[in-house]
Amino acid sequence: MGTTDASVRLDSDLDLERLVRSGLITTSFAPVVDLETDAVVAHRVFHTSAEVDSFEMEDFVAVRRAVRESPLAGDFDSSLRAIALREAQRLDLPANNRLLLTTEPQSLVTVEDRTGEPDRSAILHLHPERIAMAPAMTLRSVRQARSLGWGIGMSSIGMDLTTTAFLPLVNPSVVMLHRQVLQIEDAAHIAELVRLLHAHVERTDAIIIADGIETDADVHRARATGARFGTGTRFGAPSRTPTPVDATREDPIAAHFTRNLPAQGTPFTIAQALRRDPMVMDADMLDAQLRSLEDRTLTAGRSAVVIGVFAGLDELPQTTLDRYTRIADSAGYT
Repeated sequence: MGTTDASVRLDSDLDLERLVRSGLITTSFAPVVDLETDAVVAHRVFHTSAEVDSFEMEDFVAVRRAVRESPLAGDFDSSLRAIALREAQRLDLPANNRLLLTTEPQSLVTVEDRTGEPDRSAILHLHPERIAMAPAMTLRSVRQARSLGWGIGMSSIGMDLTTTAFLPLVNPSVVMLHRQVLQIEDAAHIAELVRLLHAHVERTDAIIIADGIETDADVHRARATGARFGTGTRFGAPSRTPTPVDATREDPIAAHFTRNLPAQGTPFTIAQALRRDPMVMDADMLDAQLRSLEDRTLTAGRSAVVIGVFAGLDELPQTTLDRYTRIADSAGYT
């Protein structure tokens, strides 16, 4: 028998395995709407335990935590994706009805081939903190997922400006703001966030979705951030019987493109291809050039990703370590 007690939570991956194997996972769909027209353009997917009668965000968070902490994260994510896609098919959601699915970076290697489906009809959303844990692996997996027909999005953006640091590298077609962004009262923070978001949109024609919209005032705040789309209880709670997307509507992400192409060659071969002679300098001048670049990173802000390549940690002088400690304190990721 089900329960309406929202305190029922998953405590371990063993609970999740039991729910998945027993068919006790429920899929709910939250509408994503055009803030100008209130028309539904996509659905965000939430998985919860079927042992809880009503949808509670805490139950979705518990499921995602269980996936994230499990050594079988890839397998669980694959199962949850399959459950969501089967449910969408059972509900006769049209092919243009995009689904936004939360996923862990390590599970991108398990994605199925969707090249026979409408382009990016399912978009996998990554959390920036999880990307930061293994950026190289994640970027490789993102390319693979895209080549198999999946769309890539990023979620929980904006509460901390460091969450925007990977936007130029991942190049998501959908950027979903953190649900608490609309409550931020720091005008300077919002202004810088808007600048960073608009830079990404101008580069790639991505779309911005404001999460956590509950009131008309939230809609106005979301529009002020440049978000054209939104989701939240203002447009209806997550439902097991969603309203399908109108097939005649303009595709909001059709124009998105990614510059995240596979790198060709090595830094040396790329430098060889430049139509100018390389700069030749002695060690002192090289050190001065590096210091100049490092000084620039100190003012780059929390949205910057700084990468330094050295022969070995044991060979670094303390002055260099001190400089990179300062850089780490000022940049987003170092």
